Amino acid sequence: MLVSELISWCNSIYEPDETSDFEITYDRWILFFNECISDIRPYTNIYVTATTDLVEGTEEYALPSDLDVMHELYICTDTSATPLIYAEMTRVKEETTLGSNEYILWDKTFTIAEPDETIEDGLKLYYWRKATDIEEVTETIELDDPYILGYYALGQVELADRQQDYSVHYERYKDKMLKLKSKIGFDLYELESRW
Repeated sequence: MLVSELISWCNSIYEPDETSDFEITYDRWILFFNECISDIRPYTNIYVTATTDLVEGTEEYALPSDLDVMHELYICTDTSATPLIYAEMTRVKEETTLGSNEYILWDKTFTIAEPDETIEDGLKLYYWRKATDIEEVTETIELDDPYILGYYALGQVELADRQQDYSVHYERYKDKMLKLKSKIGFDLYELESRW
């Protein structure tokens, strides 16, 4: 879903209080969406595939800056095939002499045995990253449930516009937040009791 589509959805639900001078703009919607992303970021996992060139004689490669958890690393084993054929690499301990399909992971870098040739997109990495802030209305929302952002924003707008202590939309956001946390293994009773 595009950010602009979520804003349109929010605008179709939002009913402004005619006695209030509160105005909602695209920038304000995005501000509220980013507040929500900031709250839910620890519970988001977005699966990413990235490739980089395998460079002859280069053993150490930087991991992507947005990496949260590395899943798998593959190296190209056959450049004559279309598409390229990759083999999964195995992580080994630091003291080990590296074989052709082994790597060492250390402080935002990984080290492999010195390659004999340069191969474009010769390394393929699968990893998880956290959700990032929204900057433009043309961006695609990467979350499984983008409506959690909408309910949060609607709740904030409702609270600001009507200056109430309670918001129906904010309650929907909290329900979705509990579901999001439970998907990654948080115990709901612990969440409710704050332990």
